[in-house]
Amino acid sequence: MAQTNFTPISLYYSATATNVPTAGNLVAGELAINTADGKLFYKDSAGVVQTIASKAGALGDVVGPASATDNAISRFDATTGKLIQNSLVTVSDTGAISAPVDASISGLTVGKGASAVATNTALGVSALAANTTASRNTAIGYQAGYTNTTNIASTYVGYRAGYLATGAQCTFVGDNAGQNSTGTLNGFFGQAAGYLVTSGAKNTIIGSFDGNQGGLDIRTASNYIVLSDGDGNPRGFFDASGNLLVGETTQRARLSVTTGNDECIFAINSAGASSATMCSWNNAGTGNNYLHAFFVDAGASNVGNIDYNRAAGLLRYNVTSDATLKNIIGDSNGQRSLEILNTTRIRDFAWKSDTEQKTQIGVIAQELYETYKGAVSVGGENEEGKYRPWGVDKTAFTFHLIAGWQAHEKIIQELNAKVTALEAQINGA
Repeated sequence: MAQTNFTPISLYYSATATNVPTAGNLVAGELAINTADGKLFYKDSAGVVQTIASKAGALGDVVGPASATDNAISRFDATTGKLIQNSLVTVSDTGAISAPVDASISGLTVGKGASAVATNTALGVSALAANTTASRNTAIGYQAGYTNTTNIASTYVGYRAGYLATGAQCTFVGDNAGQNSTGTLNGFFGQAAGYLVTSGAKNTIIGSFDGNQGGLDIRTASNYIVLSDGDGNPRGFFDASGNLLVGETTQRARLSVTTGNDECIFAINSAGASSATMCSWNNAGTGNNYLHAFFVDAGASNVGNIDYNRAAGLLRYNVTSDATLKNIIGDSNGQRSLEILNTTRIRDFAWKSDTEQKTQIGVIAQELYETYKGAVSVGGENEEGKYRPWGVDKTAFTFHLIAGWQAHEKIIQELNAKVTALEAQINGA
């Protein structure tokens, strides 16, 4: 309104923004104002110009909004250090912190992932970044579960664990574990475990096997359980039919074990002398029961077996003797057998481990080797420096005993004929 009937009092002022009066412009206690900045100044008793008020607050004062959310954490607005504003982060009276979006702490995202589905947990940059309606998922790590949108109930732990995974109900733990999996119900645990597996489902991997290593490829296979080492070599696995393979990848039986220089299977029974160390049970109720088979050479040539002959009620220890596998040279005259039997030295002995030193009868393997090598299993130190005792196959004498007996029988028959002829001559005389 118009200024009339009084004399206005005007302070020393400047209408230029940022202008500040100097000490020389003012006397002690005199006021000055910058009408552009809305700041009020005075000169103190020390002769220094001070700011005592500002439309944005004086130096050190903080100006806030007209209203705010209860329990909200205030935050600075711009860089003056004097303006604060409301926020969406609240701290309850009991100390609970809440925010409507994922939190970022030192670049680490903490929250529920994209779409903020209540039952999801996301910890890491871009964890569950593409989620839309998927629920009950847990992703921990950089880009863990990155592309999952709708598949439920999966757990991803590690850098890019399940990065491109789209299958539901999977668990991937390890750097890049299950990164390309599209199958369901897979569980991969280890560095890059199952990295190359694509459509294969219901598989379990423990170790660094990537899905196609060591001659085993399960990228599109299902229902495998693989145990591998840190280099990804499969040390043992169950295939889709439940067959267990150890040290090999070619299925030959329900249990297939391949080894190097060591014993293949070593069983120790500590249950007592009356408990069997190994059992073989063929529960077929008809026909002959096949119990064990023995093979040699790379081509797995069958050299024997153990079976039960039901008709005779006999447990048979069989050595392969098939006519189709033999070139027949002729009948044995028994001479070689007699030589072996005659040169075999039979000894009385006692085992050194026998405290009673009971007398036994038999052969000494090293002695028999000089005359009948085929009956002796040569022992000595193996590649690992372990001593294996020499052994003897008693059954190796069986056919020589038969041939020797036949030879003797022939001689006896010939002698009997001569005796009969002599008796006839005597009686005729």
